[in-house]
Amino acid sequence: MSRVPTAQITTGGIVFTRDLPHYEPWPFQEHDVAVITRLLLDKGYAACWHEMGLGKTLIALWAAGCITADRILVITTKTGKVPFEQHSESILPRHHVVRVDSTHELPEIPERAIVLCHYQLFQSRYAMPGLIAAEDWDMVIVDEAHRLKNRQAMWTKQIKKVCKHVPFKLVMTGTPFVNAPDELWSLLNFLDPKTYSSYWRFRGHFCEETRDVNHNTGVTYRTITGFKRRNADGAPTPAGTEEHAIREYAALVRSIGVRRRKRDVKPDMPAVTETTVPVELSAPQRRMYNEMKQVLAMLDQQGQPITAPAVIAQIMRMRQVTAATPIVLSEEWDDTLQRIVQRIGMEEPSGKLDALMDILDGTDTPTVVFSNFYRPLELAAARCQRAGIRYIHMTAADDSSTRYGKVTAFQAGEAQVFFSTIALGGESITLTAADKIVFLDKHWSPAANDQAIARVDRPPQQSPVQVMSIEAKGTIDHYVAGVLDRKRGWFDAIFK
Repeated sequence: MSRVPTAQITTGGIVFTRDLPHYEPWPFQEHDVAVITRLLLDKGYAACWHEMGLGKTLIALWAAGCITADRILVITTKTGKVPFEQHSESILPRHHVVRVDSTHELPEIPERAIVLCHYQLFQSRYAMPGLIAAEDWDMVIVDEAHRLKNRQAMWTKQIKKVCKHVPFKLVMTGTPFVNAPDELWSLLNFLDPKTYSSYWRFRGHFCEETRDVNHNTGVTYRTITGFKRRNADGAPTPAGTEEHAIREYAALVRSIGVRRRKRDVKPDMPAVTETTVPVELSAPQRRMYNEMKQVLAMLDQQGQPITAPAVIAQIMRMRQVTAATPIVLSEEWDDTLQRIVQRIGMEEPSGKLDALMDILDGTDTPTVVFSNFYRPLELAAARCQRAGIRYIHMTAADDSSTRYGKVTAFQAGEAQVFFSTIALGGESITLTAADKIVFLDKHWSPAANDQAIARVDRPPQQSPVQVMSIEAKGTIDHYVAGVLDRKRGWFDAIFK
C-alpha cells in the first residue's frame, strides 16, 4: 500500500499517512499528537478528551509511534477493538495486532505488538489480569475511559493494578465524567496515583454535597449537588458561587490533555435538531404507574432518601412502566432484604411503541432507536417484523464480530431501523447511515445520551440529524429531563 506523508513529527519518526479508507488527516490532529506526545514524555501520561468522531483512535496510535512504544496494551470495549485493528496496519505497520478474547489464555505476544483487550476480561474470577500483569508493557491506551469512573468497580481496580508500573498511559474519552464531577478522580488516580491518591480529598475540594439520613436505619447518604461554592477569595462557603471551582476543574482537565468539539473542527457539519414527542400512557400503564407512585410516596414518608436502594429500585420500575406494561414474572421472599422481591417483565400495550411506529410508518428514513431497557426494544422489533420494516437488533449476547457485522450491514443500507440499548450501542460504533434517532427513554447522564447521539452525529455525516425523545405525560420522564438539564450545565461549563 502506497503512502503519501502529509506531516512528520520527528519524535519517534512517526509519519502521517493518507492511506486510510475514506479518511483525510485533519491539521488539528497533527497539533494534538504533538501535544500528547510531549505530555507523555514529560509526565508519563496524557488524555484525549475530544468529542466522539474526531479520530481519537488515530491520535492514540500516532502518539504511540511518536514515543516509539513497542508493546502496546489497548483496553477498550468489545466493539472498540475493530477501529484499532483497522487503523494499526497503516499507522504502525511493524506492529502485530493481537486480539484477546479468551478469559484464561493470553496469546503469544511478539516483540512489537498492539494487544487488544476489552473491559470484561478484567474481572476477579478470570486469570487474564494476572497474565497481562506478568507482561512488560511500554504503553497502555484506555479507550472509552469513562468506564473507569466507578472507583470501586472490579475492572477499575484490576486495570489500575495491572497498569500501575506501565511507563506511558493514555486515556481517551469524550465524557471525563458521566454523572457528577467526582468521577474524574478515578481517571486521574489511574494516570497519576501519587498526586491523586485521595478520592475524598478531591471530592471535598471540588464538589458540593447534601447529607440525608434514613431515619429507620440511621444510614447517612451523601449526594453531590454540584461544584463547590466559593467566595471571591476561593474559600468554600454556601453563599458563594460554583464559578471558582469550575474554572479550577477545567484548568486541571486541560493541563493533562487536549479537548476539541466536533463543530469547532468541522463547522460545516449538519445541524442536530431535538424534539420531544409527548404520549399518553395506556390505561394499564397508568394504573400501574400510579400504584408505584404511591409506594414511592410511602418510602418518602418513612424518611428514605432518594439515594436509598429501595427508592432507586422503585424509580427504575416507574421508568419501565413508561416504556411498556409491566407484568410480574415471579415473587420470592429475600432473607437479606427481609421483603418480597418481584421479577418484572414487560409486554404490550405501550403508548411509546405506538408513537415509535407512527414515526417509522410510511417512511424509509434510516433510524436508530435507543432505550435503557432491553425488553421494549424486543417488543419494538416484533412490531417492525409484523409491519414488514427491515431492522437490525444489536444485543448483549452478540460477540464483537457479530456486532461489527450488524453495524456494517446497517451502514450498507440493509435495514431501515437499528435497535440497541444506550449502554451497548452508545460507544465505539458508527451509524452515520441514519439521520434520525429515537429515544424511547433517556439515560440519567447527558454524557451517555450524547455518546449515543454521536453514533450518528459524527463525520462523515452529510445530513441534518433529527433526535426525537418520546416522553410519557405526567410521569418521571419529566423529572429525568430536569436532571439532565442540570447535569448538562455542569458539563458545558467545563468543556464549552
